[in-house]
Amino acid sequence: MSVVSTKLFVSSILTLGKSLADALSNNTTLTSLDLSLNQLKLEAGNTLMLHNNTTLKDLNLDFYNNHLGLEGRKTLADSLYKNTTLKDLNLNFYNNYLGPKGGKALADSLHKNTTLKD
Repeated sequence: MSVVSTKLFVSSILTLGKSLADALSNNTTLTSLDLSLNQLKLEAGNTLMLHNNTTLKDLNLDFYNNHLGLEGRKTLADSLYKNTTLKDLNLNFYNNYLGPKGGKALADSLHKNTTLKD
């Protein structure tokens, strides 16, 4: 008997490193990822690689008190626009530093995404 978990909850990480981004890009089994309450910092080049992921269906990116930076905001918006498998997405931006430009980019990308349901 083989048991495979398709869900992952990651806590207590402050910087989303290249290794996690690469893992998400090359993932073939993970369908649910919870990165809430991590105060993630997305640097240019260290993205979530959501546009390359083909299995993730449920994503919790609760960016409470986040520090995305301009490049991180643009990359997140672009990745969400290009992703074709996500069905459920939680983006809580309470106490965030998204800014008007980041908010507009994110809203535009979510409007263009055709697979999100919730």
